[in-house]
Amino acid sequence: MACVNQVRVVSRGLGFSGSLTAKIVVALTVGLIVRVLVAQAPGGIAPLREDVDAHGKKFLVVNEAYLDRKNQSKLNDQKKLVREIVTGASGAPSLSDPAAKAVMDRWYLQFILPNMTTEAGLKTVADQRVQFFRDNLMAAKDPAVHNYLLAITFAAMKQVVQDPQFHAGARYNAMLIISNLNDQEPSWLGANQTLPEPMRQALPFILEQFKKEGDLDSIKLAALLGLSRHLEWENYKQPPSTLMRAADRTEIIKEITALAEQKEPPEGRTQEGHTWLRRRAIEALGMACLTKADPAIAATFEKLLNDDGEPLNVRLTVAATLGKVNLQPPVNIDPIANAKQLGYLALLACDTEVNRAKNNRKTEWEHEARLAGTYSGDEYASGSGMPGMSGMPGPGGMPGPGGMRSGSMDGGVGAMRAVRPTPGVGDSYGGETTAGGTDPSTLDPKHYRVEYFRRRVRQQLYAVQLGLTGGEDHPPPKETRPGATPPPQPQQPTGSQSTEKKGTMGMFGLTKGDDKKKKEVDEVYWAVRRLIEAIEYPGPPEKADFYEITKDLEKPMKSLELVVGKRLPAAAAATAVNTSDDAPSVTGPAGKAGPGKSGPGKGAPANVPGKRPAAPGKVSKAPPAKSPSRPPNVFGHPRFK
Repeated sequence: MACVNQVRVVSRGLGFSGSLTAKIVVALTVGLIVRVLVAQAPGGIAPLREDVDAHGKKFLVVNEAYLDRKNQSKLNDQKKLVREIVTGASGAPSLSDPAAKAVMDRWYLQFILPNMTTEAGLKTVADQRVQFFRDNLMAAKDPAVHNYLLAITFAAMKQVVQDPQFHAGARYNAMLIISNLNDQEPSWLGANQTLPEPMRQALPFILEQFKKEGDLDSIKLAALLGLSRHLEWENYKQPPSTLMRAADRTEIIKEITALAEQKEPPEGRTQEGHTWLRRRAIEALGMACLTKADPAIAATFEKLLNDDGEPLNVRLTVAATLGKVNLQPPVNIDPIANAKQLGYLALLACDTEVNRAKNNRKTEWEHEARLAGTYSGDEYASGSGMPGMSGMPGPGGMPGPGGMRSGSMDGGVGAMRAVRPTPGVGDSYGGETTAGGTDPSTLDPKHYRVEYFRRRVRQQLYAVQLGLTGGEDHPPPKETRPGATPPPQPQQPTGSQSTEKKGTMGMFGLTKGDDKKKKEVDEVYWAVRRLIEAIEYPGPPEKADFYEITKDLEKPMKSLELVVGKRLPAAAAATAVNTSDDAPSVTGPAGKAGPGKSGPGKGAPANVPGKRPAAPGKVSKAPPAKSPSRPPNVFGHPRFK
């Protein structure tokens, strides 16, 4: 008010209506008043000083005094003082003290926050972000200190995000920080435990950056993660917490759904990157209905799941998400039809992975043969899958032209090792033997890829398993599986969700109270479960090779095909649909055609190394001693060695 009165005095004294000088004075004074009010407003700080580095990228200027090693002692003292103010240590000055606030301003606005935008700071920016949240925002005991940190952080990071002249890494980090700001920090210790409450004031800005066209995809991703986080914790807010406005939630769901359903990538984004971003959008939609059923989101999931034109990655992400969300009324989806679609998805995933692995092995062997100068067009006519071989080398087998790289048949240097050694016979190459034969992992330097193949298949089957049961295991009755011993039902972990609550998720949860529908869903799950058993536990080590595993998958794949009532398409026809980034893919190397048709229960084509070669030498008719076995783990997360 004193400033306003002073303006009035100056106006009257100089003749406001006709004096240019008076107008200038008034404008300057009003500008000063605005700056004062902005500085006093919550979250309002003056823009931090900027500069440009050698690469032409902007950064926030760090006070050089903090970078001078001669000041290390003073820097440690100031850091200790800031820590005491933040944690409310006994005897620490209050933030209302102007001297204490000046220390805080210098520390955060001239050092901590600007340092995350510099070229040197970006090298460790991920660790800096974690430490900033842990040692400052989460450590603040006084609400006034926490609000102060929120205000300066939000304002400084907005300055970085909104200016495209800053380094892309600095902008992405700034957007991540804004997306993770909380009005209330989580507390997991003590009697007064609290859940996080995302910063309400930041939500409009996050949505604005998500909707913004033409900006970096990294900013859109960080904003999407922020929206997902806001939607997730909305499920658990309790009074006196304030829920998100219905209009805001509707707009957020609309924007995320549009991304999840957008098949074609925008200009400047690759198809693989767009598919990956769509999958994150699907997961964000799942966060919105973890505890509160949403018919519109469930309908979107059902649409994507049943669209054969969608990438396999997208459909598997939908499958996994369906096992985590609430599907109770008013959601209205058909559990039987969707269960069969999930079963077909498991079938498609296995077939895709088998064809991908076969194609990759064929390409590698062709490449090795070309390098050795032994390649010919009919190399795979014998069905052995080994280049330059009319049969497997070894006792009783005659090598064809180029069958040996170098050396001799007696295990000399460069001799071709047998992929399948004779059971019970020692290995002259130093391989470890078991009661049933030699462990192929000790012979094949690329045997690790067999385990990688198993893990990829199991990952996809786990997604289908979640969609069918929500994480519950339903072993089939013993009499329906002759000779099989189902694993015991896992005990419910202490403190976890009850079985009844878990039943609200997945297709099985929609059949509660309807025995007929429950049985139909169980039939699909049991068929998928047999696939899981085959890939989870392929038998003793001497049988855990690629040929044995693919052979073991054939029978359960045929059974699943009958249950779902849908046959697999030709592999070549599925190539374009199933191509993706980090899930099943039949994409071959550049310049190579996709694999030939190979359905379950059929022999591999002549040009695909899918047929298991004969074992070298004479095999004893006596059955090998049984190796110790363990029941497969089909409940919960995949389990391997």
